Amino acid sequence: MFPSTVPYQQPGLSWNTQGAAPLPSDPTGLFRTHEANPLNNMDAWVGSVASFANNGLAPLQDYNKPEFDSNVAITYSRPMAPWLDKTHLQIQKQMVVMLNKNGDPKYPIYTACPVYKLNIMMEDAYNEYTNQFNGADADTDFFKQYLDTYGEESLCTFDRMRKSGMAQNNRTELAKFSRLAHTDEFRYLTKHGITSCWSFDGVAVSKGETEEPNAYLDHIESADIVPMVGVIVGGRARVQNIWGHVRPGHKLYLVLTRVKKANGKYGTFKIVPYCGMKKPEHYYLDDSGRECKAHVWYVGTADDVRQKDPSQYNIDKALGVYRIAEGAFSAYGSLPSFDVYIGI
Repeated sequence: MFPSTVPYQQPGLSWNTQGAAPLPSDPTGLFRTHEANPLNNMDAWVGSVASFANNGLAPLQDYNKPEFDSNVAITYSRPMAPWLDKTHLQIQKQMVVMLNKNGDPKYPIYTACPVYKLNIMMEDAYNEYTNQFNGADADTDFFKQYLDTYGEESLCTFDRMRKSGMAQNNRTELAKFSRLAHTDEFRYLTKHGITSCWSFDGVAVSKGETEEPNAYLDHIESADIVPMVGVIVGGRARVQNIWGHVRPGHKLYLVLTRVKKANGKYGTFKIVPYCGMKKPEHYYLDDSGRECKAHVWYVGTADDVRQKDPSQYNIDKALGVYRIAEGAFSAYGSLPSFDVYIGI
């Protein structure tokens, strides 16, 4: 018998800023109710990003500009491990870059991708997982049973116990569940699996190539050239607008959450851009019916926003909503850009 589920409880949020007039009271309904939330509806996902990304508009004047030298930026030059589908070549200037944290420490080389690539990978993994027949694969059946019974938070609890030395027996079923959650087959099915592998890195500022031998992995040692991407991880950067109606002083975030399918059940994970004056709080239900808090990556503070807002269609397309990487890549090129203080 499955454990009782935790009923959804609406988080208390205040959208008022100190010393300023009250902000609009959730005009899009993003955090109003569990069912009305566009993030919880797979159908609403398409064509909705721009509409709910602008909750809590900042005033156009007298905002608190970050005290930071506008000419200073912290940039890392990252040698890129090549993707078979050439994703590493699709990373362009002003793109938000997601970084894989599980690289081999022996080699100064990284795996990175745009947001749309990660969204497509997560949806592909979810579809493959749900389309498998019961009994077809022992690991899949075991993983599904544990996820349906104990939920995602059990992975976080076990990880904390393991790091503190409390979970030393690696032969338990929970340890097996944790190991499977970190494999390529299952890592994109839980928040813990995704965030243990991927994180927001910064904004691409340059591209190049290197012939440095130390940048090579074992399987590309004979390669003549390794692609390089310069990534701004702190300070002022120019970024393409995947957030929608951004205003100076807005805080920019990337929210990792699950969205609802047409049948009312939760489906794949998605990275959703969000901007406003407060850090967003969003919750979803895992496969056990328990409530989980969405993961939020902080990007930075918007500064100089002068160009017109991007079209809703182009934002959706650039985020991989339609699961076509080439289309997302071309849509990115049509997005306007603005200045942002990364990490500030």
